[in-house]
Amino acid sequence: MAAKTAFVTAFRNSGLSRAALAKRLGMDGETVRRMLDPRHRTAPGRIDKALHALGGELVIEIRECSPLLGRS
Repeated sequence: MAAKTAFVTAFRNSGLSRAALAKRLGMDGETVRRMLDPRHRTAPGRIDKALHALGGELVIEIRECSPLLGRS
């Protein structure tokens, strides 16, 4: 969900129309509309491609942390 939120925010900040983004991505407008819909599932690879088209990058990082106290 965080990746989708980042994509929607980047799109809104871009000033592009959905049609212009669809053209950049080589997709139809309906696909882009679904990608921008928070209730519609979008594959992470598509979100990454869209973020790149908007000048962003999807980065997923897992950091090691100390274990919770009291757990064994």
